[in-house]
Amino acid sequence: MEEIRAGSAERVLERILTCAASEGASDIHIEPQAAFLRVRFREDGRLRERFRMPLSMLAGITQVQVNEKAGLTFGSGLRSIVRQDPDIIMIGEIRDRETAEIAVHAALTGHLVLSTLHTNHASDAPLRLMDMGIAPYLLSASLSLVMAQRLAGCLCPACRRKKELSEEECSSLGFPKAMAGMEVWEEGSCPSCHEGIRGRTGIFEMISIGRKERDLIHHGFTSDGLRQCMKEQGQPSMGEAALALVREGWISPKEASLILAGED
Repeated sequence: MEEIRAGSAERVLERILTCAASEGASDIHIEPQAAFLRVRFREDGRLRERFRMPLSMLAGITQVQVNEKAGLTFGSGLRSIVRQDPDIIMIGEIRDRETAEIAVHAALTGHLVLSTLHTNHASDAPLRLMDMGIAPYLLSASLSLVMAQRLAGCLCPACRRKKELSEEECSSLGFPKAMAGMEVWEEGSCPSCHEGIRGRTGIFEMISIGRKERDLIHHGFTSDGLRQCMKEQGQPSMGEAALALVREGWISPKEASLILAGED
């Protein structure tokens, strides 16, 4: 860790990413404290401290604190960033109309805007933005891709156990009847994992916004209609993606059933 503490910013970031990847971490938290920087990795859903760095590592980095009483809002700070004309803008989360409007107008003027949004499914994203006050014609012209993500615990390869799915289990888990009799894997237990789980993997669904999808968003949008477009694109739903990981032995039927429950 001395190499990290003494290196350049580029070298430090490279070493942190390498360390996180080797540990199987899903998240990296760099947290400024009063006297040091704390670096924590999320492993198997839990944050664990790995090392600390001196505050001098923050030299040259400026942080602006939102102060609504002084008129310095999140929106005004974001507008200031847009005025610097960056090619790519990353907005941590769109949660209100002001942020949504800035993001959409930035996308319409040639910027690549990446952001996150809280919805149940990828097909719900346009409706969520419309609820914030974004006009359908602006949304149809600015949106290019929507991806939804859930995280699921990976089965430990050292102790996972084979089992055969019964018809009763398929019914209770919400699995297709065709999976009855299929050999799958479930959690075991060993010193190298946490209750049969070791690491996490992403489960995704994605909708590319082309001409047909833009017309749907602009004229009479429905989430079901956009999900139908996703199927026509050949993209699996999140539930279908979870079942594929069960068949491949990456996750347990129990983990997949939690994803399927959210599909209803």
